[in-house]
Amino acid sequence: SGLINAAMAFDSEKLRPLYRLEIGKPGSSYAFVVAKKTGLDQEMIDRAKSKVEQKHFRLEQLLTKLEDEKSKLRKSERELEKREIELEKMLSETEELKISLEKLTSSVQQKIKSIEKDAANRFEKNINKLINELSKTKDPASVLAKHKVKAQKKREQLESGTAKERLAKQLEHLKGLKRGVKVRLKDGHSVGQVEEVKNGKAKVIFGDFQTFCNLSDLEIVTEKKKKKKKKSTSPPPPKKK
Repeated sequence: SGLINAAMAFDSEKLRPLYRLEIGKPGSSYAFVVAKKTGLDQEMIDRAKSKVEQKHFRLEQLLTKLEDEKSKLRKSERELEKREIELEKMLSETEELKISLEKLTSSVQQKIKSIEKDAANRFEKNINKLINELSKTKDPASVLAKHKVKAQKKREQLESGTAKERLAKQLEHLKGLKRGVKVRLKDGHSVGQVEEVKNGKAKVIFGDFQTFCNLSDLEIVTEKKKKKKKKSTSPPPPKKK
């Protein structure tokens, strides 16, 4: 016949139309629901129900219940979609964290290999130096004692954190020393100005001459703020007559 059931969706809880056509279901007026929620007297609603055919009333109840169930189902679907989006976001963040952790692990491993390589090179250099000194000296015992004392001092420095502090100070120098900063040699008094910092050295201008200095040999000169003289608040002395 070319005809099918259809109805406009209606929110029975908020009592407002949803302006959505739903195919395949008969419509409902929601007359009794609207009347009850708008505060109409219950006795009058019951009298109206008694005048409506029982089949029509049961259909009205069934349609209202069906619409409520569909509304709850749509709400559950929206919640499920929201949780799926959150889960996808968490999975994405977890994957990014995994990649960052892998990069960090690789970087740490490379750093460890570099430190181990440097330590091995230093050890080999020290051994060669010791062998060379022993081959030239007539008193090998004193040479060994000297190296033993040096090794002991180095160990004490590492254990006390002196080496770490010195490294931190050197890094601080690298941060603070730049073009235009006023500096002086640690064992001097003349103040100069940094012209350039490159390859662990600074080009410093002292008056009419310039020189290259190790960053560790320089210290930054901080200008002291002049204290303002406080005005005397005591009354002026009396004038002589």
